[in-house]
Amino acid sequence: MTQTGSLPIERPSNDPEWTYDMRRTAQSILPYLYLGPVEAARNLALLHSNGITAVCILRTQAEAMYLKPKYPQTFTYQVFEISDSDDQNLIKIAPFFRQFIEAESAKPNGRILVHDEGGMSRAPAMVILYLIEKYGASYEDAAAFVQRKRYCTHLNIGFTQQCRAFQDICRARETVAGYNSSVLLNDQNPHRKRVLEEDEE
Repeated sequence: MTQTGSLPIERPSNDPEWTYDMRRTAQSILPYLYLGPVEAARNLALLHSNGITAVCILRTQAEAMYLKPKYPQTFTYQVFEISDSDDQNLIKIAPFFRQFIEAESAKPNGRILVHDEGGMSRAPAMVILYLIEKYGASYEDAAAFVQRKRYCTHLNIGFTQQCRAFQDICRARETVAGYNSSVLLNDQNPHRKRVLEEDEE
């Protein structure tokens, strides 16, 4: 896999064609980022075979009894309270989600599994937000990238709308950052300073 200014470009692979049973396991979205359901998080052999070192759980309080850290002595865990509802605010959680992913993936051989109950809406939505911000990708490209790896993803309407809004937020940030950099360079330009000083006189 190589990386451009956008999403990573994948070389042709011999990955098996998607089957219904694959929804119960985890798929690699990036070399250090896996996405799946709770079944994958409970399968210790699977976690070890994929080199997982950290697990991110997305759940509600009502799900806490069965969506909880299962191997706390073996893996680093992070829990985010997220419901699969149209009005759940994902954007405010996105910075903390990215912080966890970046911190854990920076560790030697760090790999993270992100999961909710079924691995079809909440977890994919957070991964899509991560890709949008990290790679400057559009919602359409990020969603298609994830679905190529985990075909059963299906975000609710509210999550889709938030992903599109987040795309616009990230692009606005880039525009402002570019403008600020341009202003800073101009302010540091000696010729520009001389011109301004002459104008003031």
